[in-house]
Amino acid sequence: MKKWQLSNEEEIISEDVQEFDYFKFINKLLDRWYIILFSLSIACLIAFLANRYITPIYSVNASLLVKAEKEIANPISDLFYGDEFFGRNSTNIENETSLIESYRLIENTLRDLNLGISYFKEGQVRNEELYVRSPIKFTLLSTENAPYEVLFKCTIKNDTLYSLESVEETTFIVDKLRKLGIESEKTISIKQDQLVFGQPVNLNGFQFAIDFVADTSKKFQKEVLLKIHDYTSLAKLYRKELTVAPKSTESSIINLALEGPMPQKVIDFLDRLMENYIESELSQKNFTAQRTIEFIENQIGFTGDSLRSVEARMESFKQSSTPVGLSQEGSQLSKSLESFEDQRLKMNLTIRYLDDQKNFLLNNNYEQLISPSSLGIDDDNLNALIRELITSHSEMRLMESDGNRNPLVRLKMERMENLKVSVLENILSLLATYRFRVETLDSQIAAVRSSMRRLPTAERELIDMQRTQTLNEELYIFLMQKKFEAGIAKSSNTPDYRIVNEATIQGMVPVRPSPILNYAVAIFLGLTLPSVFILLYDFLDNKVNSKSDLLRLTSVPLLGEIPRNSLDQTQTLVASVSPRSGIAESFRNVRSNLRYLKNGQLQGEIFLVTSSISGEGKSFCSANLAFVFSNFGKKVLLVNADMRKKSTYQEFGIKENFGLSDYLAGLAEMSEVIHASMFENLHILPAGKIPPNPSELLISGKFETLLNELKKEFDYIILDTPPVGILSDGLEIMRLTDINIYVVRQGYTFKKELEGVDQIYRDINKKFAILLNDVKIPHRKYGYGYYEEDQAKSKLKTVLGKIHSAWSN
Repeated sequence: MKKWQLSNEEEIISEDVQEFDYFKFINKLLDRWYIILFSLSIACLIAFLANRYITPIYSVNASLLVKAEKEIANPISDLFYGDEFFGRNSTNIENETSLIESYRLIENTLRDLNLGISYFKEGQVRNEELYVRSPIKFTLLSTENAPYEVLFKCTIKNDTLYSLESVEETTFIVDKLRKLGIESEKTISIKQDQLVFGQPVNLNGFQFAIDFVADTSKKFQKEVLLKIHDYTSLAKLYRKELTVAPKSTESSIINLALEGPMPQKVIDFLDRLMENYIESELSQKNFTAQRTIEFIENQIGFTGDSLRSVEARMESFKQSSTPVGLSQEGSQLSKSLESFEDQRLKMNLTIRYLDDQKNFLLNNNYEQLISPSSLGIDDDNLNALIRELITSHSEMRLMESDGNRNPLVRLKMERMENLKVSVLENILSLLATYRFRVETLDSQIAAVRSSMRRLPTAERELIDMQRTQTLNEELYIFLMQKKFEAGIAKSSNTPDYRIVNEATIQGMVPVRPSPILNYAVAIFLGLTLPSVFILLYDFLDNKVNSKSDLLRLTSVPLLGEIPRNSLDQTQTLVASVSPRSGIAESFRNVRSNLRYLKNGQLQGEIFLVTSSISGEGKSFCSANLAFVFSNFGKKVLLVNADMRKKSTYQEFGIKENFGLSDYLAGLAEMSEVIHASMFENLHILPAGKIPPNPSELLISGKFETLLNELKKEFDYIILDTPPVGILSDGLEIMRLTDINIYVVRQGYTFKKELEGVDQIYRDINKKFAILLNDVKIPHRKYGYGYYEEDQAKSKLKTVLGKIHSAWSN
């Protein structure tokens, strides 16, 4: 790093690498405050419009408790005989969540709430849904040719008449043709006047009725927009938006969440959905209990007929015969036979039950299945399988609308098929076992009957009738007991689910659009986007824009900075016209820096002023430097060595006759080309007439001789030379000068030009410095009222303040 200390306590520093300057970046943002303000205004306006006109969406939550383990579902029946009737021992939470969001349950809920019709109040930007505040009620009498998702306008004329028209033409497929496989579209435009409330209307097969339900004593909407929805499509939409998930992995609570523009509508839907789900589960339990009761009543009917028949025989026998008593042997044989036949009767009852269940399964009649435990069949495996099969079937009935595309439905169907096979295998195995036992009992009964042949005929008949009567009475009592138990189970059925939290709005504010979030995002984007744009613009900008660019791109020291002329841009000699301006003070600082570079002993020194291209302000800087040096009490000569461009010096009060080109060409003497200006100690050597060979004239020995002569007469000689980025004239003259000043204009000079400047600095063995011209100084960095620019701004503020005060008063 190379460093020279200057008299104005600035440092001329050259650096190769510089870290990102956050302070500088912030200053750039402040300089372009108008861009950021515009961006913030647009972003906040967009946020305001979004908050004002986007339909607000509310989030509604509810929760349902699923009894993972049986929690006294049937307390009365459990008290009598445990949990054998209709209860479920465990619940799969994943299955329950799928059942809650099943199409069939959602569609039934939508139908219960009549959500197939939507009512709206027309707005300028968006329509507002009326829901329960609608003054009319639309009833769809026939779904044939119903124009779904078409917006209609109903105009209420009075409490008796109304008119109906479609807001736009609608195209729909005629249902009758669709059923025949013909996809025929029909375009209609409905407009009906003088329709009567409550009377059916038929439009091309589209049948409906509209009732007036508003209170005429209160204000109501005269024009109502309405739209008809297809329940199947609507159920798919609700199912897509509905979120059903366990509260946690170990929790039996299921959370339900749904978003919508009308919070009360969403609340009603979730509450009814949970109620319908609980009712469906309870109705399934009651249906199973009712099927059990019907089966038992059927068996009671057969047993009752048999009991009445044997009682009639017994009465007839007693009336027709002399009293007969039982011998000891007859009594023993009777008890044995009664025991064997009682067992056979119950086994035959079980066999009939198993045969019925087998036939139900083979015919896929799952609704007729009955739990074995309800008839006292103690087979835990079969009980569990049939109970699971009944539960799976009830769940499948809820999910049947989902179709085979739902993976859970496919898994459930496969599970049911596997359960069906397992139940059939168990039933066949039990049938074989019970039939074998019946055959064994038949053999034992035959042996007892053989022993009874030794008894008298009358005694045998009495024993047979008493045994038959006793068996039927016991079976009848057994069946009545089971019927009573099944009735208790049915009456004490309670659902396995309970609503924990009814549907409520989450947070009581819309989830979107969120005003606070929208404004926060708007402010963030309003600040970020222009900042990124400014940063990217600066990164891609190939012009020199600051002192830091010079320090980073070149090792040439910085002589000073000349601010932008904000007073009168038509004036070239600003240091003379506005001596108290910031520009004049900057040139005086440059003068001090030049004196410091020569250790304060400047005498007959030659300063060369050049630049990369035309328009960077080298002539402007040369003229003002010459003026401030002449004010220092030194004799100064300003030489225009750029002979390719005609220049006038009216600001100096001279009229050009002969110039440098005339002298070098031998057309004039030195005394004829040097002109005294209107300023003391300041002389001008103009360029003269444009010669055909300016480069040859400058590199001639005569120009060098001229400079040597001029150094004897003048204290400072300032050469305004051609741009070195275009012509080589300036490079040739640099070997004759003491200090070379390279003018760089902010926002104008290309950064790539600095590479050539760096090369010149390394090639010539003389002092070389850069003067940064036309620097835009932020208002906050001016002289706090010291310079003329600050006074002008202060006057402007004073005028604006007076205007504001007058306007306020």
